Amino acid sequence: MLEWDPYFGAIKTWVFPNDEQVPDNLVAAMNDEERPDPRQWQKLPYGNFPIGPKTGCSSDHFRDMHLVINTAFCGSVAANKFKVDCPALAEEYGTCEAYVASNPKALEDAFWDFEGVWVFERDFEEAEDEP
Repeated sequence: MLEWDPYFGAIKTWVFPNDEQVPDNLVAAMNDEERPDPRQWQKLPYGNFPIGPKTGCSSDHFRDMHLVINTAFCGSVAANKFKVDCPALAEEYGTCEAYVASNPKALEDAFWDFEGVWVFERDFEEAEDEP
């Protein structure tokens, strides 16, 4: 989950692994029953990046945004967990990058399985009432 909030000057992200309960409010929002409200979630954001005046990151950098779905086999999380998640392969190849470079056929059928993609837009009248 990513929240881009120029009104309150932040970009926040949450991660809900498969073995973790997704907040009821977020499930309801995905079913068009209510609006997502991160204040109801019992979880701190995975990332919280201030944007706007006095932050060193102007909020005008964030406009005309696009959703990019990227299959990075050895992104920072995967590469850091390679030895833990794949100990036999790590012993044989050393790194995730070496495994991928040596075994392109093993990854040719990699795919994403999405239940959906949801985009919500804040009601700015509602935002004015927030603390």
